[in-house]
Amino acid sequence: MELDRLGRKLLLDALRLKDAGEVWARVRAYGHVYDRLETHLDLPYLADGIRAHRLDVYGDTQGAAGPVLVVIHGGGWVAGSKATNESQAKYFASRGFRVVNINYRLQPETDFAGQLADIFAALDWVAAHARDYGFDMDRLFVTGDSAGGHLTLLTALTASSPALREYYGVRADEWRIRAVAVSCPASDLRGDWSQAETSFRLLGSLLFDEPRKDAEYARMASIEYVLPMGELPPTFILTTPDDALLYAHTRRLHEVLDKRGVAHRYREYHAQNRAKLQHVFNVTNPEWPESRRANTDILTFFNELQP
Repeated sequence: MELDRLGRKLLLDALRLKDAGEVWARVRAYGHVYDRLETHLDLPYLADGIRAHRLDVYGDTQGAAGPVLVVIHGGGWVAGSKATNESQAKYFASRGFRVVNINYRLQPETDFAGQLADIFAALDWVAAHARDYGFDMDRLFVTGDSAGGHLTLLTALTASSPALREYYGVRADEWRIRAVAVSCPASDLRGDWSQAETSFRLLGSLLFDEPRKDAEYARMASIEYVLPMGELPPTFILTTPDDALLYAHTRRLHEVLDKRGVAHRYREYHAQNRAKLQHVFNVTNPEWPESRRANTDILTFFNELQP
């Protein structure tokens, strides 16, 4: 991969500008529907002053403790923020969940270990503030989309695996994930990114263009490779054949889980009132009927697993 430093910076700026522009505007335009929800914004989950270490809490925190759902945004590991998932998070909160929508540090300023450390720190914060915000830690769920779906799965596997916790340098002493749901997730990061199509080749340069980020580094971040090291909680996977980015990834993940006898639910969604859906449609276009159906199916899955 031969992107010089300036080229890498221009690519990264373009990815982050796109995320902060088109998608964010669509999501915020719909988010006002839930503006009456109780909200607590930009709470620091680490006291280091870094904006990436902040989260939002939505939902009734004054009544009896309720199920808590942590949302991990996508963005190719290099872009995105909790703002992208604001409307989805508010929808989940409107259906009775206490929702924690988190930021985490982006690559290449950090790596997969740093992103996992942030997510684990956010989950530690949730456990430490359970009484303050009405979180029932016996009903802890996690959801993510695209790269956030990958991080959701990697978090769940790492939390269950002493070997992975040691590898990533994290602990999970105060919480246990009951179930996860992932939308159009990435899963297998192995292979020669330099031979991929242009968009993935450029992304690969941001994720792996350092000598220390070798084949072992990619394997340990690949769900199929680390799956035998841990135990996935009940998992809901959703996608659409219209996902031009990661449909093959998601379909393969489903097939791997089937082959290995890992219990999960898999759903594909098809366009009803438009020509086609798209990658993470239920996050970027939450107003679509297909998106509402998919997001409702996530909550139905979680509700079936509540004690």
